[in-house]
Amino acid sequence: MDKKFHFDRDGLYFLPLGGSGEIGMNLNVYVCQGQALIVDVGVSFEQTLGVEVIMPDIRALRSLRKKICGIVMTHAHEDHIGAIAYLLDALGNHPIYATPFTAGMIRHKLKEWHVRGVIHEVPLGGTVDLDPFKVTFVRLTHSIPEPNALAIETPHGVIMHTGDWKIDPHPVLGEATDEKALKAFGDKGVLAVVCDSTSVFEKGWSGSEQQVQNSLVELVKTFPDRRVVIGCFASNVARLLSCYEAAKASGRHLGLVGRSLERIDQVARSCGYFEDIEPFLKERDIGKVERKRSLIVSTGSQGEARAALMRMAFNQHPRVHLDEGDVVIFSSRIIPGNEKAIHALQNQLARRGIEVVTHRDAEDIHVSGHPSEDELIQMYRWLRPKMAIPVHGEERHLQAHAALAKRLGIEQSLSPRNGQVIRLAPQSLSVVGEVFSGRLALDGERLVPWGGAVLTERSQMMSLGFAQIALALSSANGKTRDVQVNLWGLAEPEERDEMATSVAIAVRESVEELVAGERGQDTVVRQVASQAARRVLSEFIGKKPLVNVQVIRV
Repeated sequence: MDKKFHFDRDGLYFLPLGGSGEIGMNLNVYVCQGQALIVDVGVSFEQTLGVEVIMPDIRALRSLRKKICGIVMTHAHEDHIGAIAYLLDALGNHPIYATPFTAGMIRHKLKEWHVRGVIHEVPLGGTVDLDPFKVTFVRLTHSIPEPNALAIETPHGVIMHTGDWKIDPHPVLGEATDEKALKAFGDKGVLAVVCDSTSVFEKGWSGSEQQVQNSLVELVKTFPDRRVVIGCFASNVARLLSCYEAAKASGRHLGLVGRSLERIDQVARSCGYFEDIEPFLKERDIGKVERKRSLIVSTGSQGEARAALMRMAFNQHPRVHLDEGDVVIFSSRIIPGNEKAIHALQNQLARRGIEVVTHRDAEDIHVSGHPSEDELIQMYRWLRPKMAIPVHGEERHLQAHAALAKRLGIEQSLSPRNGQVIRLAPQSLSVVGEVFSGRLALDGERLVPWGGAVLTERSQMMSLGFAQIALALSSANGKTRDVQVNLWGLAEPEERDEMATSVAIAVRESVEELVAGERGQDTVVRQVASQAARRVLSEFIGKKPLVNVQVIRV
């Protein structure tokens, strides 16, 4: 595999480094005339190994770092902007272009991580010239304010990069999809559509947020004497508005629980989205309101361990407490991979006598923010591109999307993988190379490679356990003075002493069998001691854990 690729100045290329073959972690690059345009810099939804967030590894962009003409954001979801504060400096701290709501969210991120960046606010429907690219923001609908398709004009033709979208004829916040602009680009001629594939298997249409608002208003009314909590995605400002309408219709005050909800509320109000709505209750004030007179919106609908809803479920939230008979409504979908965490959360709520309401119990309490099959068909009819490049989906989503495009008569389609260099022009659509693609993880306050020693060893410790052995040898003759054994994840308390003693005896015997010259070599001693320890531990537990031997000369 060629890890270095030379981009021909006469070519137009598409390079996904995240979001192709997976849902989330979007980072896409377009290269033309030696210049690069970055579209979105997101994080993964995955939660594992104790790391805070996972994001694309951008080492493949080192040769392009000084040739990046701008970073353009489609919308403010975490899987599209969540990595910008961590990767901006490595990308060369180039200017960021986004519409007002997205720009506001990015400012919060940069400030939180003390990163300086230049953010240019682009008006809705605006255009920016980033030679050789001309980028027009085209209004769409989604589950967050100001989602945009990017019409990227190049000397080779127009690429329509959709970002995340749906066609909502009745959005409760913002305007409907700019059908006129999309048709105009279609009439002008579109070379390629790079398009969201998340809901390609869903037939029909995704549904409108207005349906959700109507359903939540009626549903909350059915619990007149009980505290009600609604778990939803913090970024869904339209859903917040729907929850407000549900609270108002049932004589309740709406309160927000979770830092991300407060931040979203702040940015939304600064952009004029809640101008006619009174301030929501803050966490500290919710307890002052009679339980049946409050409606709480909380973060944590995906079962995140440290989010507000999980802390409430275990009665560990410092300000908001749930009691038997309260109601929790899950107004959200299950992101693939989060099933176990969500079910654990819902079981804990049920265990405490709290009623759990999901989409299985009540109709239309959530609609997807992504296009179902008929919406994809409509988009292709508007744009009529020569090429279709499905992204934002797992392999099966991409292949189904490419097959749909073929049935619609699209001349060329291709299902990309992260790291593939795809030539759009001249000549036909094709994969012409491959560069390194991988992941970085935010571990505390540092970035570590996904396949590096830190996370590999942590994964092995979780699956195999760990033994630490301190071996004291005489500096004069190499004889064993002492062996101390500590075990993690290997023994229950009642068996730990026996296991540690057996390991210590085996280590002592194996080292004493060495000749004097070998006992003087730390490398040899560590190897022999480790092998002896792993052999004994395997006899106890049936597998060989990680073993670290520290040799001390005294």
